[in-house]
Amino acid sequence: MRSKKTVFILLAGGKSSRMGGGSKKELTPLSQGVSALEMIIAVINTVVSIDHLHVVYHPAYYDETLEIMQKFIRSSSLSPAGETRQESVAIALDAIHILHPHHVLIHDGARPWIEASLIMRIMKQLTHHDAVVPVIPVTDSLKRVNQHGVIVEECRREEYVLAQTPQAFLFEKIWDAHRRGKDFICTDDASLYSMVLGDHAVTVLGDVHNKKITYQGDIT
Repeated sequence: MRSKKTVFILLAGGKSSRMGGGSKKELTPLSQGVSALEMIIAVINTVVSIDHLHVVYHPAYYDETLEIMQKFIRSSSLSPAGETRQESVAIALDAIHILHPHHVLIHDGARPWIEASLIMRIMKQLTHHDAVVPVIPVTDSLKRVNQHGVIVEECRREEYVLAQTPQAFLFEKIWDAHRRGKDFICTDDASLYSMVLGDHAVTVLGDVHNKKITYQGDIT
């Protein structure tokens, strides 16, 4: 019988170039001196249906990443980052296929304020669908501009949402999408999944607190 194992991929291998000062945002102390990586691991420790943690690390921070990931209370593994986020995910999927996972969740380590309730909403939908993405509504007025910065269209914000992570998939499908989609350039895994396989993810309500650290000011 095929395993129903669920693997949580945590991406912590980015260059953090927009942080300034050489900071590694996933390892930078946040609330009470706890790093983003530690905050996320503390949350997924409480989700018993996550069987395995796989961390993507930056080569310059291997030791620090290894030390933190050992706080996960179940099995874990890690792989080095690629040149792009997409390549990093592809390397991670190749690495974990020997575990024969059934489902995989892919989360940006720069989103430390994730809550277990969001993960559970995603996984509930994952029992019925092959791809699930958390989203939040667009609350500001939405405009389309041309290359000169001139507004050329007023968009209906009701038709748009903002995608978050973790994005969850049937493992075999997202692994196939990454293997076949190496020549595509996509900003997240759901877009690659759709572009390569011609399939579409369903959405669940995300969390406005599940914001992403991009600049130094996002953690102060």
